[in-house]
Amino acid sequence: MSNQFGRFSFHPYILKAIEERGFKAPTDIQERVIPATLNGTSIIGQSQTGTGKTHAYLLPIMNMIDPSREEVQAIITAPTRELADQIYREAVKIAEHFPEDQQVLVRLFIGGTDKQRSIDKLKQQPQLVVGTPGRIKDLMDANALQVYTARTLVVDEADLMLDMGFIQDVDYIAARMQEKLQMLVFSATIPEKLKPFLKKYMENPRYYHVDPKLVTAQKIDHVLIPLRHRNKNQLLFETVTSYNPYLALIFTNTKQTADVVADELMKRGLKVGRLHGNLSPRERRKMMKQINELEFQYVVATDLAARGIDIEGVSHVINYELPSDLDFYIHRTGRTARAGY
Repeated sequence: MSNQFGRFSFHPYILKAIEERGFKAPTDIQERVIPATLNGTSIIGQSQTGTGKTHAYLLPIMNMIDPSREEVQAIITAPTRELADQIYREAVKIAEHFPEDQQVLVRLFIGGTDKQRSIDKLKQQPQLVVGTPGRIKDLMDANALQVYTARTLVVDEADLMLDMGFIQDVDYIAARMQEKLQMLVFSATIPEKLKPFLKKYMENPRYYHVDPKLVTAQKIDHVLIPLRHRNKNQLLFETVTSYNPYLALIFTNTKQTADVVADELMKRGLKVGRLHGNLSPRERRKMMKQINELEFQYVVATDLAARGIDIEGVSHVINYELPSDLDFYIHRTGRTARAGY
């Protein structure tokens, strides 16, 4: 098989799924994480966005699932609904390649959805659970989701989980899973405050730090536009219209500024979406659907709302304001030129 994934001991149907996704060779993080995960090792993976980490854990986890056991075998947690939904969709694409007589049930459980409907879906326990920690905890408390059978837990975007106050919920879930727990933690940074949690559950984890060869993706040009005495909104309008992007993400530091900027551009006749924490779950779902269906040429966003979301076709990223945490500049610019584009 010319595909370089052939050297991992994947089932033929997993290799078929990889081929279908068009993956030819594993990325740095996949190269390290896949074999260790298949061996049942706990892992701390530090890598930037756009490095292929989702498939670094998804492929081996899907490979390890035993379709004959109708019980929860792995749980993947993510800090935002959008990221959880994205992981879920990728998992479903892989699950579609399982043989007819070995079907795997993958379920998504996130806040902002009908809890009773989620409980009803749990008449049969899924083999793979993807979701936000709060909703998974709710379903455990309702005795609907049985996690004690699962031995693999993924904590994606762990530093963001910490920032958003979800680590307690992840701790609650982990404590009720199998004692010999395989934990896979992925994070752009490993803050000091995260370490007690990691120590509690991980005995000698493998630590993989995939250093970006370059701080930002190779195919990005960075342009600084001097404001001088000009009106900032006027300059933004002139900039976006002269670039005429396929799809541009415009970043602001606060929700309030995001609304002001979006309103200002809409007044000038541009098609503008917005992504920030003040949107209700329903508004966010609708907005993501519209963005994915390319109803907007411009999306004004804040860092937390856009972190970890993969929006296809972003050609330009505009920093209306520079972030106070410069790591966020890397996250922002990493929304374009993904996977070598």
